[in-house]
Amino acid sequence: MQTLEAQRPIALPRPYALSIEKYHAMVASGALTEDDKVELLDGQLNEKMPTNPPHASSVYATRRLLERLIGDREMAVYTERPISLPPRSVPEPDVSVVDMRPDNYVHAHPTAGQVHLLVEVANETLRTDRKVKLP
Repeated sequence: MQTLEAQRPIALPRPYALSIEKYHAMVASGALTEDDKVELLDGQLNEKMPTNPPHASSVYATRRLLERLIGDREMAVYTERPISLPPRSVPEPDVSVVDMRPDNYVHAHPTAGQVHLLVEVANETLRTDRKVKLP
């Protein structure tokens, strides 16, 4: 006679969470390039949607409006530039307003303390932007 043993739940492997440092090392080594349309969100590489004309137009209009509103204040308006959010996120918002720096962030991405505004333009990605990127 065969006995039945209680089934243990199967332990599934957890996704490997990348740190910002490992992400940047992948970029520096060429493992990730500008052709890889991804961003690091909470330790996970997430694919970015291709840009369609309405999205590109909205991003451009938003940038122009913000540049006019900011005027000569010590801030810069960037489009699709990374923001470093330790320990495990490097999102690339559609538009960001950041502190102006003499080096134009040539050695490091802006961090949360240097960001005044982030804008995501969502044509088809609103749910993902709210559920994944926003947190």
